[in-house]
Amino acid sequence: MFPFWLALLAGLCSCIQAQAQLNADSLRQIWSDKAAPDTLRWDALSSLIWQEYMYSDPDSAEDLATLVLKEAKASGSRAWQANAMNTLAISFAVRGDLDSAIVLLQQCVPIRSALGQTSHLAGLQSNLGNMYADQGDLEKAVTAYKESFGLAHQLGDSALMAGNLTNIGIAYQDLGLVGKASESLYRAIALREALNDRRGLANAYSPLAEVYVFLGDTAGALDLRERAAAIYEEIGDDRSLGIVLESMALMRASMGDLEEAIRLSRRSLELLSRIGDVRSISNTSRGLGTFLLKAGRTDEAIVHLERSVAIDDSAGYSGLLVHSLNALARGRLEQGRTADAEKRYTQALERATALGIQDARSTAAS
Repeated sequence: MFPFWLALLAGLCSCIQAQAQLNADSLRQIWSDKAAPDTLRWDALSSLIWQEYMYSDPDSAEDLATLVLKEAKASGSRAWQANAMNTLAISFAVRGDLDSAIVLLQQCVPIRSALGQTSHLAGLQSNLGNMYADQGDLEKAVTAYKESFGLAHQLGDSALMAGNLTNIGIAYQDLGLVGKASESLYRAIALREALNDRRGLANAYSPLAEVYVFLGDTAGALDLRERAAAIYEEIGDDRSLGIVLESMALMRASMGDLEEAIRLSRRSLELLSRIGDVRSISNTSRGLGTFLLKAGRTDEAIVHLERSVAIDDSAGYSGLLVHSLNALARGRLEQGRTADAEKRYTQALERATALGIQDARSTAAS
């Protein structure tokens, strides 16, 4: 499945972000200035959360968003209560607690509706769609995306319309509805081109590549991902670039070009490590370790696989931990450490059974 979190920030309508271009120290000073207007202080702290904490330290993101929520409640600002709840929801989602995130976002819906904040409501529905999709409830996700699309159409917000079309296309592709997926994604691309929206164009290229893969057009899929990567590099979006490079690495590995897969995966890991996106670092470390195992470079692979297990374990990424344990077990077998391999497989099997992860259960039991 294409990572839905790529589109999360683009669809987010959390707060005003007027201070987004200020550096972290300036934002902290504004937040600490008790003489400043509350909305200015809250906006500064919200910007700081996104710049410094959301992906690298979501626990701190939660703590800081809770401060904004507490003050907003005390002041009676319903709009900022919803803003803070939205930020809190994303901090839960980043850590894999989608149930809590969805509850918070659903609580925001009546607030936004009562305040007549149609643009916020449109972004809120888009984010709910992202979370339903991450839970695997794709039909519910499509419903939320279509609701957001309708609101965006009322507003004349072509960018949000395109974002929803991209997400609808992703969901349809995962449902196996390739024709509908292609139609939605090409509509999204047309809107992005009309807007000259380079980032949005790249966001649509990546899922369209998944459709090409499904249709067996590997060369076409790789071309689309390369075009997306070029745009992300051009605009300086290191996180999205790192993620699409890892997708390219997987494609190169499937084509038998392990050295190119390793090169792309190393670059991806370097970018993601620089920004501290621990969830993506775990995924890329696992991927790189797997490529190195296939290339016969077992000791080097183990370093990355152990890192992936450590991240997933400490961050509470239960589903990812199952796959990381499986990968590490394969590495231990290659090292001849059978007892440790069996231990890792057993741990993976127990977690997979508890979580209902079918493919991981069959892998661990084999």
